[in-house]
Amino acid sequence: MHWRKKSEVGTRSARKIISALLRKGFVQDTTHHIYFWLCIDGEETGIRTRLSHGASECDDYLLGRIAGQLKLSRRQLDDLLDCTLDHEALIKILRANGHI
Repeated sequence: MHWRKKSEVGTRSARKIISALLRKGFVQDTTHHIYFWLCIDGEETGIRTRLSHGASECDDYLLGRIAGQLKLSRRQLDDLLDCTLDHEALIKILRANGHI
């Protein structure tokens, strides 16, 4: 098991989160918040999350909330954001757990 130092996972740049989500098959919808919907073959799934326009950094609490909204563990979210979990692996996890 790979252990990270606390300082490595405490906060994440909102810009990097947005970039990672878009690379993994999420589609952005901007209203008073920035919404992200996971799409598979052009179809929206029920997997979604949102970020505030004013957010520049997401703390550990917010990252935990995002993980929950995306039906992932916090560790899986970190892997998604670090690009060690790709779109296909994400879909496999969500299907195995009955979320899509």
